[in-house]
Amino acid sequence: LLHKCAAERDEGLRAAFQEYARTNWTAEQLVFVDESSKDDRTIYRHYGRALSGTEAEVHYPFRHGQRYSLIAALAVEGYVNQRVVEGSVNGDIFTDFIIHELVRSL
Repeated sequence: LLHKCAAERDEGLRAAFQEYARTNWTAEQLVFVDESSKDDRTIYRHYGRALSGTEAEVHYPFRHGQRYSLIAALAVEGYVNQRVVEGSVNGDIFTDFIIHELVRSL
């Protein structure tokens, strides 16, 4: 697999930010937020092996079940807050979670 790197990444700015964070913040001040989703298609394998010159195939029934997404905020003490939504998370849902749930619980 290829490792993707942002073409816009500036190593000098990145190092400066890392030094700033290291000298000005403690672990207790940081909260990390991430989103994950689950539907009937997420249980299937994405990688496989095949003979040279052939494609790896797997036969599964196509499913179009309901998708659920989870937004979770994690700090040193554990989970700070979370939200489960039906469907996918968009910018409005994410912003609403940050403002109305996460910030109020800090």
